[in-house]
Amino acid sequence: MLYLLMSLVVLTGFTRAEDRYINVNANAQVAVPADRIVLSIDMNAVGVLPQETYEQHKALEEQLVKLLESYDFKKEDIRFQPLSIRKWTPHRDSIAYRTSQQVSLTMNDFKKYEQIQLRLIGAGFDTFNGSFVSTQKEKGADQALKDALKTARAKAAEIAKQTGVDLGEVISVDYSMNYDNGPRPYMTEDAMKTAAPSLYQYDQTITVRANVRVKYKIKV
Repeated sequence: MLYLLMSLVVLTGFTRAEDRYINVNANAQVAVPADRIVLSIDMNAVGVLPQETYEQHKALEEQLVKLLESYDFKKEDIRFQPLSIRKWTPHRDSIAYRTSQQVSLTMNDFKKYEQIQLRLIGAGFDTFNGSFVSTQKEKGADQALKDALKTARAKAAEIAKQTGVDLGEVISVDYSMNYDNGPRPYMTEDAMKTAAPSLYQYDQTITVRANVRVKYKIKV
């Protein structure tokens, strides 16, 4: 389900004879359900020698693989960067080695997300974070763009009407899409009546915004 929100429209138009066109800026936004969570994990190991550090890292990796297998993660829901190892200077007179590798897990079971964090801590991981994402982001983007273009057309027609000219065909269209970094809470009335006391009772949404600039020809 899409939750539609229309934003304020900022318009600029001019109909000077020498220009013969009308410019309209419009935007629209659509809120889509945040139905998945991405858990980002940083695997780091520190040691005095490169081989020692590498072996520590591989031990962490083994723990993580066992955890993923226990939760039956699909291959397409696991992403990772290659392992890197470099010199590290924690103090002026000391040299150590440090590994780094990023892994991201995508899941739609929010309870699993909390359980995995507890198991990660128990396995020696201490750097990870999560963020909401939506499988309907592209659908929301298409809807927001349609709404913005529809608004632009209506406003251009009104400008033409009020200035006594006839609106012609589209000369050019520029557009951009923006996505909110953070989700916004949304809770249905039924959920408020039946939900257990948990933050997850507040459904999260991600806002997709479309901004358009359309140039219309003025009929001679």
